[in-house]
Amino acid sequence: MIGTWRTVVLDAPDARRLAAFYTALGGWAEQYADDDWITMETGDGWRIAAQRSPGHLPPRWPDLAGLGRRRDRVCRSGEALGYRSGLSAAAIA
Repeated sequence: MIGTWRTVVLDAPDARRLAAFYTALGGWAEQYADDDWITMETGDGWRIAAQRSPGHLPPRWPDLAGLGRRRDRVCRSGEALGYRSGLSAAAIA
């Protein structure tokens, strides 16, 4: 038997708050709720759940300065290999 993907689950310290955000943002309908779990239906067949995870820490995003430096290196590397995009590293900043 091949498994099927039933629900995408998002961890959050406050499942109720996360679910309220997504229902307001996407117009999703709440299907089930208890103190630790809220299941939402997206309207096109997807089920998304918010699960209370008291110790959850949000992801740390890279600093934008670091992304700029990497972008510059990629542009220079491509140019060194003979690729010409018509954009300089500064032009896509």
